[in-house]
Amino acid sequence: MKKMLHFSIISLFLILAAWFYRGFFYPDAYALKHWPIFVVMASWGAKIGIPVLALLLVVLYIKILKKQIPAINLALLSLSFLLILLIIYPVANTLFQRRHQTKELAAYHPYLQLKPNLPASRMNDGTFTIFCLGGSTTEFKDKQGRGWTDRLEEDLQKEFNTDTIKVYNLGRQWYTTLHTLINYEANLRTLKPDVIIVMHAINDLLHNADFSYLSHGPFRNDYGHFYGPLNRIMTEKDLPSLIGKVFDHLWYFKPRQVIDQDAFPGIVPFAGNLNTLIDLAEKDGVKVILMTQPSLYKEGITEQEKEQLRMLNYEAVGPEKQWSYSSVYRGFMLYNLKTSEIAESRHLPLIDLDARIPKTTEYFDDDVHYTVHGFDLVAQQIFQALIDGNLLELAAPRR
Repeated sequence: MKKMLHFSIISLFLILAAWFYRGFFYPDAYALKHWPIFVVMASWGAKIGIPVLALLLVVLYIKILKKQIPAINLALLSLSFLLILLIIYPVANTLFQRRHQTKELAAYHPYLQLKPNLPASRMNDGTFTIFCLGGSTTEFKDKQGRGWTDRLEEDLQKEFNTDTIKVYNLGRQWYTTLHTLINYEANLRTLKPDVIIVMHAINDLLHNADFSYLSHGPFRNDYGHFYGPLNRIMTEKDLPSLIGKVFDHLWYFKPRQVIDQDAFPGIVPFAGNLNTLIDLAEKDGVKVILMTQPSLYKEGITEQEKEQLRMLNYEAVGPEKQWSYSSVYRGFMLYNLKTSEIAESRHLPLIDLDARIPKTTEYFDDDVHYTVHGFDLVAQQIFQALIDGNLLELAAPRR
């Protein structure tokens, strides 16, 4: 009778262990591909460690039954292990919070999410200043520390044989038209640049994916639903929250629903923000040049190219839904079209950069970010458009 009872206990334990173990063979492919390497290590750790642990517990149980191991010894060992964990946990949790939150807080801003880039050097009288505003596709540089703004400044100085032309890279990753508008009014407007070049699309577009991990609630015109870079601080408050988040992605993850989205409510605030920015600049006599944003999005995109679409495959993804490629393609074209329409209606110069940069992996390493060749070509095309259209009017600078 006792043997049957112990056999039933062991059998039930092994069945439950097998069911638990099986769940780690249905992880979230998104997490394994986009999260840090420790998530992949945790996945394999579970696949290797769980059977070993289960067999070890069965062996210990049998040895206790046969009185080969005193139960009191095992109880003391377990208690000692628990006490060690209780001692280690607060230290580990404090270190985690300090690393992932406290140290990173220096990069954040209470209104703009990330602290804006501001002119690093003093703006002198007699200098023709160009402010380049946008998101990461304006801010980012190549491995040598040169972005398209640096290349553009060099080309313009060479063309006009002067070092009094200054091109300032004031783009910031994650920034939308709303961030740029607030930053311009709060920090940049008093500096009175001669020209501002504005390029936005992708970050505003992604706010429409209000089901994503970066959003908390339905779409809002003031973008208040989208936490963007702040999301990590919110969702990874402490070590247990991170562990729980990882577990959710590695154990019996339910496949997401791929959705097609035709309506993009964010196009209304996008247009409003751009028009307000233009109003402020024109009131101060600042010339505004709009640009469409170039991308890898195109008809007939290959599956290999789709794999490179980080913005689509990472930021337009939530716990239950993700955008289809046709959604992001359709929305991105709509945002660039709106930029063109605003330029036409406001009688502003437009550099249709999306039409000037070939949509190949030679120039893009993901949806919208550039390779070295991409940086070169973007700078060349902007320079050529400025010169051919005489858009800078350098013969009569305002200062």
